[in-house]
Amino acid sequence: SWSKPNSPSLHQTQGDSVPTWLPDDQFATQNHPADTLCDSTVWLTCRVAASAPPSLPTSSTGTEPAAGTAPERIERVLTRAILRGTWAPGVRLPTVRELAVAHEVNPSTVQRALARLESRGLVTARQGSGVVVNDPFENGDLSLLADWLAVTADDPPRAAAILTDLLEVRRVLAVRLLVRHRLAVLDEVAELASGARQMTATSGDERWPADLAFARTVVAATGNTVIAAVLATIARAMVDLPVLVEAMYVDPARNGAAMLDVLAALRDGGDDHRLAARIEQTFVEIDALTVAEFERLLTARASDS
Repeated sequence: SWSKPNSPSLHQTQGDSVPTWLPDDQFATQNHPADTLCDSTVWLTCRVAASAPPSLPTSSTGTEPAAGTAPERIERVLTRAILRGTWAPGVRLPTVRELAVAHEVNPSTVQRALARLESRGLVTARQGSGVVVNDPFENGDLSLLADWLAVTADDPPRAAAILTDLLEVRRVLAVRLLVRHRLAVLDEVAELASGARQMTATSGDERWPADLAFARTVVAATGNTVIAAVLATIARAMVDLPVLVEAMYVDPARNGAAMLDVLAALRDGGDDHRLAARIEQTFVEIDALTVAEFERLLTARASDS
């Protein structure tokens, strides 16, 4: 073993009688699976890394999103592995060194990914025990919903049930806010009506940004931060899961008509209870269409594979 030099993020290459230390960027460009990796959590010694266990999930499987920085990609891979049950609650994750080899990155990159996991409550770093997996059902938050939909895609009924729950939460909050802040929303009715018509006229990838713009205008009028968080969660799921976008806008004319129906209900006003029931019925119908199409698409894709 050798003591680490007084320089950040250095790695010792194999094959020299005298250790050769390389910075992160140079080390990352060399493909030496047996190179010595210095675990950045314990810099006292360096150990020769063995080949990564074949069971470790990596971003090279083709099933995980490739977008984002290296820590973001690794975080997403590990998040979905935890949700799939690859590591049960209470189990220790592989070491930083093992994960670094598996993902072909520096240990410091893995540490950044693990820090992101810990901030989301999925793992806890314990002194002397490594990084321990937490129960995602007890510790997960809204940010995990897109990942839950992704990992259950091979079980269409379960994925559809999760989407149903998400849309129900959105619907309940939206209806209450629209009724409570009816006048504030009506102040934006011209912009909202224009957005609804744009939604009907657009096609392909332009549809969901138009829908989100409509929703954000409503949220801004109500000033509610909780519904804003739910909206952001759905937006993230749509970015990560094109199949969800396809399901939500299978009939864009119907989406646009639903928006206009909601605006008409707000203009008509009346008793709060009846107004809420009218708006909710509009949302129920469009949400049911979305869930049915989502499950159908997942089932078709599972059959094709």
